[in-house]
Amino acid sequence: MGTLRSNDRSVLQDVDNTQLVLGTGGVLDGCDYLSVVYGMKPDQFADGQSNTHLYWWDGTAKEICQLGQEVVPLSIAKNVSNYIHKNAEVSKPNVAYDNKYKELLFTVVNNETIAYNEFIAQFTSIYKYMPIFDTQVFDNLITTNKTSLFREDKKKEKG
Repeated sequence: MGTLRSNDRSVLQDVDNTQLVLGTGGVLDGCDYLSVVYGMKPDQFADGQSNTHLYWWDGTAKEICQLGQEVVPLSIAKNVSNYIHKNAEVSKPNVAYDNKYKELLFTVVNNETIAYNEFIAQFTSIYKYMPIFDTQVFDNLITTNKTSLFREDKKKEKG
């Protein structure tokens, strides 16, 4: 996991107060690694972010990770990694953030979702629920374990 460096650019103003952007195009300048131990599998994009941290599921190491000032294997730091290692078999992991309750929901175990509360910095619950879709609408997290949120009933017209 890392950050990409881009080519530096400078903004100048000409005599007509038009902004000119100076720089070079081409290949990026490089990559600064934040961690060479923790990351995500190419086919498992399971990440979420709060106002202060980035969270993700590392399917190779079977760890829940947190990025603030540094990368922290959160499941190890909060003593839930034994449970996760023993039970993690989900093929499509999911991470969702509930802004209203400042809670992250990690679906990394089959038919279960683990909740992490940022207020108290602890894992608080295990729900017997496995969402397949989630979205944030204003301050509300909407999840479903069905294939769609809406169903349209078709009515037969009489002619």
